Amino acid sequence: MTKELKEHIMVGEAINEWQGHYLTEVRNLSGNAIRAYRNGLGLFLDYLESVKGVRRETLVGDCFRVDTIEDWLAWMKEAKGCSPSTCNLRLASLRSFIAFLARKNVAFIKYGCSITSVKRLRPAKKLPEVISRETIKVLFASMD
Repeated sequence: MTKELKEHIMVGEAINEWQGHYLTEVRNLSGNAIRAYRNGLGLFLDYLESVKGVRRETLVGDCFRVDTIEDWLAWMKEAKGCSPSTCNLRLASLRSFIAFLARKNVAFIKYGCSITSVKRLRPAKKLPEVISRETIKVLFASMD
């Protein structure tokens, strides 16, 4: 068995264990949280398949490089129209999986360490609504 094939198998088994056991029994997350984590990882896998041409059966550690993850965040924002908050939630799910993968096998520790350098997207600051001068004059005029 080649090194690459072993890596495919390790990543596939880790995905199944992370979704089926870790999130539910170890982390004890709610159903909604589990769905959000699965969706986040699923979207990353969809991105790898549709944009990078990497099939799910052929995942290796290099799929989790920082530049790939940053490209994925940009793709979610631009192509999918996701808000920065949504992108950050999906990034959190991917971070959780990669940390799990790194704990399962030391060969993936470098990806667990490097993903911490991926910066969260900053949501746009909303400006407060201001009251017009006319409204202020009416407000003051109505007071005794």
